[in-house]
Amino acid sequence: MAGETEDHPSSPDEPETRQVSVRVEAALVERFIAARRICEANGKELPIAEVVRLGMEAAIREVEATFGEAVEKQAPSRGEARRTSPGA
Repeated sequence: MAGETEDHPSSPDEPETRQVSVRVEAALVERFIAARRICEANGKELPIAEVVRLGMEAAIREVEATFGEAVEKQAPSRGEARRTSPGA
């Protein structure tokens, strides 16, 4: 079949992953822009650090809900903290 690979065969019931991701991303972009405008209209900012933190929390919840496992909540090691710090 066209578009079929050994590790990911095509299925008529299975949507293209990339297409689904693009639709979700577009909807999230629209919602983010609306949220930013609401904040600006109220004299507030929407800090990117807070957006990233909330997005990471949502991703963790999604993984836990999908796979039924709790992600350990622990501080990163010193090496990991240095690699992910903004000034590094």
